[in-house]
Amino acid sequence: MEEHGSRRGAARGRAVAEEQRLQRGAVAATFLLLLPVMIAAVGLVLDGSRLILVRAQAQAVADMASLAAVQEIDEQAFARGEPLLRTAAAEATARRWLEDGLRRAFGEAMATQSTIDVVVINASASAPRRHPWSGRRLTEPTVAVRVLVPVRLGWIPGPSPVSVRVAADASVAIQPTADAR
Repeated sequence: MEEHGSRRGAARGRAVAEEQRLQRGAVAATFLLLLPVMIAAVGLVLDGSRLILVRAQAQAVADMASLAAVQEIDEQAFARGEPLLRTAAAEATARRWLEDGLRRAFGEAMATQSTIDVVVINASASAPRRHPWSGRRLTEPTVAVRVLVPVRLGWIPGPSPVSVRVAADASVAIQPTADAR
């Protein structure tokens, strides 16, 4: 009887060993099938993170450029009670801040490939104008900037580079007069 029991035990041992071998093969096959999916997921996360970071940096540059440019006030007009911007100076200041900021944030290559738009709008309460991109009504002098930054992605397939567009504007703050309060 012991012989018969040991044969059964040996057969059962071989069956268990064979099942474990098959399971290891299934795990390896599953891993090989999922490996490209896992690599693609990591790539999407990396490229998505890069796009978010580029957008945040470009937005900060655009914000600072519009704020710097709106400081170019025509002092003679301001003395007469007309807050106006010196158009050429405001545009030059915005471009200089944008170019320098993009160069510092992204390097020379991306900065030179970026597209920059600057518009100076000398609006007033008596002569309102429309914002060139949003169409909203402006009643104060405003500098609007728009930047298109090309971003090369390493993992996401498709047309490269992908363009990241940001816009910002700043207006001259006019303190209400005692009559307007």
